[in-house]
Amino acid sequence: MDICFKRKGITVVHVISSSKVCKKAEEAGCDAVVAEGFEAGGHNGREETTTMVLIPAVVNAVKIPVIAAGGIATGKQMLAAMVMGLRVYKWVAALLQAKKPLLILILRML
Repeated sequence: MDICFKRKGITVVHVISSSKVCKKAEEAGCDAVVAEGFEAGGHNGREETTTMVLIPAVVNAVKIPVIAAGGIATGKQMLAAMVMGLRVYKWVAALLQAKKPLLILILRML
């Protein structure tokens, strides 16, 4: 981790796909990790681990905050993730399905 980030007060969050990579991110000095499961889409690594399997593995592997992405679409799934130790979730699908998209609300505020 470039020490200048820390000196300037920049928070560093790294997207990971396995508990092995999350340990490396923590050792490198990241402030948090995003545990992105296979359901999130895009390239998530070779393991193709689902979010519900990845969350407890990452939460148990590191001491830094864990944010999850992918595979959580209902309140029951959010509760299950919280039971596994998750405290934050990046829920993009909720923004995409909103009646007033976030971008429109931001543009109206300008």
